[in-house]
Amino acid sequence: MMIQNVLHFTKMATLLYWVVLILSVGFSSSSLGELWLQKVTQDFNRNISETVKESTAFHYLEQEYNRLGLKVIEINRDEIINTAVINLQKLFQTAESKVKNLTEEAYLFNNATNREKKLTNVQVRFYDKGVNETSATPNEVFKHTNRTLFYYNSKCGNGYQLPKQSPFSEDQNPVCYTPEGGFRANLQFNGLQVSTDLSAVHIPVDVYNEGSSILRDIAWTQSMDPVFKDHFCNNDTSAKTRWLYVATRNGVLRYFPSRQWSTPVNEIDLFDCRGESWFVQSMSSHKNVLIMIDRSGSVTGLTLTLIKMSVQHVMSSFSENDFFNVFVFNDKVEFLNMKCPGLMQGTPVNKEAAISWLASIIPKNPASFSDGFAFGFNQLNFVPRNASCNPIILLFTDGGAEYPEEVFNSLNGNKTTRVFTYSVGKHFASTGTLRQMACNNHGQFSTIPTDTATHFQTMKYLDKISKPLAIEKTELYKWSLPYEDRLGLGTVMTVTRPIYEDYNDNNKRKLGVLGVAAADILHSDIKQIMDVSQYGLHAYMFGTENNGFLFHHPLLRKGQLNAPTVEDLEDIEQCNMTELRKSMIDRESGETQLSRTMVSTSYGVRHIYEAMFTYKYAPVQNSLFSVGLGIPNDKLYRIVSSGTFPSGKSTLSEINIADRDVYTEICGMPCISADDGSSQSPCGRESSLNSADSASRKFECRSLDEIAANCTQSADNTRLDDLLLHGHVSHILLTEKWSIATPDPIVKALFVATDGLPSLLRIRHHGDEKYRQGIERELSNPTTKDYFQRAVLSKSVVYSLVQFPFIGDNVNVTTAPTTTVKSSTAADYDVSTACSTTAVAQVQAARFIAVSQPFALSTEPVITPVVSGALLDYDGVKEILFNLTAQKCQSDEDCNFYHSCLNEDQLCVVLDDAGVLVMTNQQENGKKHRVGKFFGETDKELMKALEQDGVYASVDIIQHQEVCKRSKQKKNSASRNFFLATMTNLLKLGGWFSSSAWLSVQHFLYVLVNFPNNVFASERRHDSGIAGSNTPHHHQAEVNAPSSLFGYYHCVRKAKVFKFGPTEIVMDGKADCFSCVRSYVASRISETNLLFVTANITTPCSDDRNEENCLTPYPTDELWSEVSHEHACKEGRYRKTPTQQCYDVRNILNNDEVNDADCGAAQLELPSVFFLVFHSVFAALFSGYLPYSSLHHERQV
Repeated sequence: MMIQNVLHFTKMATLLYWVVLILSVGFSSSSLGELWLQKVTQDFNRNISETVKESTAFHYLEQEYNRLGLKVIEINRDEIINTAVINLQKLFQTAESKVKNLTEEAYLFNNATNREKKLTNVQVRFYDKGVNETSATPNEVFKHTNRTLFYYNSKCGNGYQLPKQSPFSEDQNPVCYTPEGGFRANLQFNGLQVSTDLSAVHIPVDVYNEGSSILRDIAWTQSMDPVFKDHFCNNDTSAKTRWLYVATRNGVLRYFPSRQWSTPVNEIDLFDCRGESWFVQSMSSHKNVLIMIDRSGSVTGLTLTLIKMSVQHVMSSFSENDFFNVFVFNDKVEFLNMKCPGLMQGTPVNKEAAISWLASIIPKNPASFSDGFAFGFNQLNFVPRNASCNPIILLFTDGGAEYPEEVFNSLNGNKTTRVFTYSVGKHFASTGTLRQMACNNHGQFSTIPTDTATHFQTMKYLDKISKPLAIEKTELYKWSLPYEDRLGLGTVMTVTRPIYEDYNDNNKRKLGVLGVAAADILHSDIKQIMDVSQYGLHAYMFGTENNGFLFHHPLLRKGQLNAPTVEDLEDIEQCNMTELRKSMIDRESGETQLSRTMVSTSYGVRHIYEAMFTYKYAPVQNSLFSVGLGIPNDKLYRIVSSGTFPSGKSTLSEINIADRDVYTEICGMPCISADDGSSQSPCGRESSLNSADSASRKFECRSLDEIAANCTQSADNTRLDDLLLHGHVSHILLTEKWSIATPDPIVKALFVATDGLPSLLRIRHHGDEKYRQGIERELSNPTTKDYFQRAVLSKSVVYSLVQFPFIGDNVNVTTAPTTTVKSSTAADYDVSTACSTTAVAQVQAARFIAVSQPFALSTEPVITPVVSGALLDYDGVKEILFNLTAQKCQSDEDCNFYHSCLNEDQLCVVLDDAGVLVMTNQQENGKKHRVGKFFGETDKELMKALEQDGVYASVDIIQHQEVCKRSKQKKNSASRNFFLATMTNLLKLGGWFSSSAWLSVQHFLYVLVNFPNNVFASERRHDSGIAGSNTPHHHQAEVNAPSSLFGYYHCVRKAKVFKFGPTEIVMDGKADCFSCVRSYVASRISETNLLFVTANITTPCSDDRNEENCLTPYPTDELWSEVSHEHACKEGRYRKTPTQQCYDVRNILNNDEVNDADCGAAQLELPSVFFLVFHSVFAALFSGYLPYSSLHHERQV
C-alpha cells in the first residue's frame, strides 16, 4: 500500500512538473526576470543606502535639530514684494531726478550759445595743449576770443582721430589732452580707472570730428561738467547712479566721469550713441515703420548693396516699443518674407531676422510705385498689431519714379502717414519726384551716394519725427532694458529724457530734439534689491515691463552682440506664464500657483525637475515695471533661527573647525568690511582692486576663516542667525560623529550643505589627498550645483556623477574623456572626443558617485533646509552592483534568467533620470560608452527603445538666449564671368555713346538749375559731420561696418531633454538595430534616480561594416537644433504701449507755429568726363555682366 502511495505521489509530482513547465513557457522568463531585477536593485539600494546613512550619521543630524525645538513661520510674501517695490521706486526716481536736472541745464547751456559762430580746431580741440596754456570756457569760445577750449577725446589714447601731423607745430607730433590728475581706480565704478576731474567725449568713426556742428556740440556740452560733478560728488544719492551723459543728434557723446574708451588700438570702434536703444527711444514716440524697397531691374550692383546697408542702419533705430517690417515691389508687391506679414516688434532677434531676409532680393521687372505705396498705406491703416503711433514709410530706390498722386490722395489724404524717400547710389536721373513724395507727406528726401553716407542719411528721419515731442516739451522718461556697458562697468540700465531746442532763426521757429540726457544704474543694485536667496535657492524675484520683457530674472543672461537683453517672461520660464504675464503688464497685484519646470546642467547634460510654485506680483509705482516673487510650495515656511542661542553664545569663530581633513565654506554672506568705503564721497572713493571689488564679493563663496577675518559686521542679522544655527549643528555632527567614526572604505568624503544664502558647506575628507582640491571644487557653491539643486526639492535620494581632472602617476593608462562644467551649447552633445594612451604624468579623470539625501525637519509643516550625503568611490560602487548580478545563481533559485554583468558579452548599464551613463560594464573606447555623457550618444537604438516603451520621456526645452554662428554664404552660381562680352554688346557701342552724351547734357542742365542747392547741400553734409571726400586723411581710415556683417547672431534653439517616463520596469523590451533585434530588461532602482538596464550586445561588425554603425549615436540635430526665425512671425503676445500719449505728425498738423517744410533738396551729382567715358564703355561692353554686386557682397560677409 505504501509503495502504491509512493508511486501515485511520484506520478502526481511528475504531472505537476510538466504542467508547471508547460505553463511557464509563456511567463516564467519574465516573472523570474522580474524577481531577479527586483532583488538586484533592492540589494544594491539597501547596501548603498545603509552605507551612506550610517556614514553620514543621518539619524544623529535629525536628533540634533529636533533637540533645539525649532519652530517655523510662514514667509511673509506681502512684505517681501512691497519692500522690493518701494526700493525699486526709490532707485528709479533717484536716477530720473538726476536726468531731469541734466536736461534742464543742457537746454539752458545750448540756448546761451552763439549759433552764428563757426568753430574750428583753433577754438576747440583735444590735442596740442601748451605747457602753460589753460583751457578756455565754453562761453569764452563763443564770444570770439582767441583762446582754445580743450576737451578729452576718449579714443585719442587708442590712436583714433589724432592727426598724423600737428597743424599748429611742424616740429612735433600731436599729443592727446588728458585729465591732469590722471585716472584712478574708483570704488563707485568697481575699481575701473576713471577721472572725476572732467568728462570725456566720444565721436563715431563716420563723423568728422572737426566739423563745425560737431565742435559746437563739444563746446556747449562741456558746460555740463560742473553739473556732472555736483550730481556725482556732492549728492547724497550719487551711490545709486553711475555714468552720467549727454548725447547729441550729431553723434557727440559726453560722459562723466571720464574714462579711456574700451576699443583696442587694433580694432575698429563701431560704437555710435545714435544707434543705441536708449538714445533711439527718447528721440520720438513709439512708431510703426514699413521699409519699402525697390527691386526693379535697375536696382543692381552697388545700388542694391547700399540699400541693404542702409536698411541695416535703419534697423538700429527701432526699439522694442516700435513695430516694423520690410516689403519689396516691382510689378508685384509682397513682404520680404511672405511667412511674416504685418508688423513685427523691434526686438534684436526680429531685426536680425529681417536683415537676413535681405539676401533674397532679386532685382527684376519694372517698378510700380503706385502699387507699392497702396500696399504700404493699407498695411499701416488696417494691421491691428502695431505701436498705435507714428506711421512711417521709408522708401529706398535708385532715383527716377512716377508720382502716385491718386494713391496719396485716397489713402493718405490726411497726411498722417509720413513718407521718407532715399535715392541710393549715383545715377543720372532727376530725383525731384522722390523729393515731392517726401515733402507732400511730412517726410524728408535724402541721397545715399556712397557707403560713408548710409548711417547718417538713414538716421535723419529721427530728427524729423522728433519735432512733435519738442512742441509739447513733455517730461518723458524712458528706461532701457539691461545691456552690457561699453566701458566695462558690467550690466546697466539707462534712463533718458529728451533735450529740446526751441529758438528763432531769421524769424522762423526752430524746434526739435537736440539730444538726450541719461544716467546709468547698475543692474547689480536691482539684483540686490530683488534678492530673496535667504529663502532658498529656488525662491526668486523677477521684473517685467509693458511688453512682458524682463529687466530682471535669475535666468536672464548678459546682453550679447552689443544688444540689450530683450527676453520675454514666457520665453525664459518653462511653464505657462500667460495669465501671470498679462496681469503684470496690466499693473495688477495678485497671487497664483503654477507648476514650474526647472533645468539644471551637470557636465554639459541637462536634468529637468518640477515643483509647484506660489507666485505673488505687484507694480512699481510711477513706472512701466512690475515685479513678481516665486517660491516653491514646499518652501513657504522657514526656520525661526533668531533667539535659538543666547546672545554671544555662538559666533563665526566658534562654529569653525580646525582640522585639515575638514573644509568649511560659506557662500552669500552679506557683510560690511572694514575697507568698505561707503562713507566716502564717490569722487574720493579711490581704492585698490581688493577694496574696489568688495561689493561684488559680498555674495561669493569664501572659507570660514576668510569670512571671520574680513567680515566685521553682518549686513543682515537674520541671515547671520541662520548661518550660526546650521553651523552649530554641523559643528557637533563633524566633531562628535564624522571625526570619530571610521566610515566604509567606499566612502571618500562626507558633506552637509544648507539651503538658502548664506549657504554653509562642510566636507569631511576620507580619501586620497590628491583628490581633495578637486572634490572641494566640484562640491563648492552647492546652491549652483546639480547634486544639491535637485536633492533639496526631492523626496528621494539623488545620485550624481562627479568627475574632475587631476595629475596622474607615470603609468600607462587609458584616460577617460575629461569633462568640466560648461554652459549649455550644441557642443554638449559632441561625440568626437577620443581617448589616448601614454606613459607620462598626465591629466586623468577622477570619478565619484555623489549620494545626496534631503533632510526634512519634523516640524509642522515639514521643511527641508539641509542636504547631507557622501562621495563614494566610483569603482567600488560599480563593483558592488555588478557583483550582485553574479551572486544570484549561487543559491538554488532557477537560473534560466541570469545576466551576469561581470561578463562583457552582456551589456549592463546604469543610467540616471536624464539618460546619462553613470556606470557600464563595457570598456570606454573613443566614441562609445562615455561615462557622464548622454547614453544616446553611444547607443541610439536602445535609448529610443527605452523612450518608446515609456521608461523615458523627452521634453523639448526652448532656449531663447542663444548666439549662433552665421554660416558662410555660397557664391552665386548664376553670376556671370566679368570677362565675357558678346558681339551683340560690341555692336551696341555706338548707341550707348549717343545715349550717354544726351544723358550728360541732361545732367549738366539740371546741375545748372539746381547749383545753389547742391553747393549748400554739400556744405551741410560737411558741416553735419559726414565723413565724405572732404574729410582729412587721418580720419578716412576708420570705416564703419554694419554689425550684421559679423559672424554671429541671436538665435533660438531647441534642446531635447529626457526624464523618467511612467514605466518603472520592462521585462521583454526590444530594440531594433542594424539587421537585428536586441532584447533588454530595465528597472528603476527604488528610492533613487537611477535605472538599471541589461541588454544583448549588438552583432559583431563584419569587415564591410563601418564600426561606427555598430552602435549608432543619437543624431545631434535631434538633440539640439535651431528654431527658424519664423517664430517671430506668429501672432504677437499681449502687450501695452509705453504711454497713452502719442506725439506724431498730428501734433504738427494742429500747430500753425511749427514749420515742417524743410524736407531736403533734390540733388544730382556732376560726374567727371573720365567717369562718363568709362560709364559708356563699361555699359556697352559689359551690360548685364556686373560681378561687382557679388564680389562686394563676398568682401563684406
